[in-house]
Amino acid sequence: MMIVTIDKRLNDPEAAERVFARERRDRDLARALLEGVQRESHAGDLRWYVLVVRRNAEERIAEAVEKLGLTTWVPMTKQLLKSRRHGGARVVERPVFEGFVFVSLVGNNYAWLAMMAIDGVRAILGGADGPMPISHENMNVLMKMESAGVFELAKGARAQARALIAADFPIGSSVSIKDGPFAFFDAVVDGYVHKRRVRAMTHLFGREVSLELDIDQIKRLA
Repeated sequence: MMIVTIDKRLNDPEAAERVFARERRDRDLARALLEGVQRESHAGDLRWYVLVVRRNAEERIAEAVEKLGLTTWVPMTKQLLKSRRHGGARVVERPVFEGFVFVSLVGNNYAWLAMMAIDGVRAILGGADGPMPISHENMNVLMKMESAGVFELAKGARAQARALIAADFPIGSSVSIKDGPFAFFDAVVDGYVHKRRVRAMTHLFGREVSLELDIDQIKRLA
């Protein structure tokens, strides 16, 4: 059906000209956008921002951003994936912050339009005033965590689960995350996933983020 539609347009000179004109306009806009992003990247202070992206598309989107001449950061972690059907397990690499891509750029309209034009980018983290950069201090902490191996696959089996989660970690209780990608962050228990995991809220990148944590990853704060 699509081929027939295209053929009909090409057989109509006016329709064909409109199609070609639209394609030329799109190419010109894309070229102007790219030139604007690259020009502004050398004209101001680079800051780190966070793109909210489609899950499982983090690396592809990072590659698309890098083609614009920008720097990205997508820390990866190794996870042990167990197979219920066949038994056994295998190690897979996944983003530490699923659904997020960090990008260093000069924040302006060129940048926001270029980022949102990438397939799979859903939003740029921010607030009522628009996209908000991450402080250099927070980025340094995160990058040091990666360098220190905090995001690597933990060796050895986890300790056995303690008694009832509700008794140890009631809803509303404050906890400290002691290992895993969010180590050193504090959170508040918001609910329970199953007998070994809790749902907790923490502040990350200037907004509240919901996490699922194994009970061996957290310590209740007095």
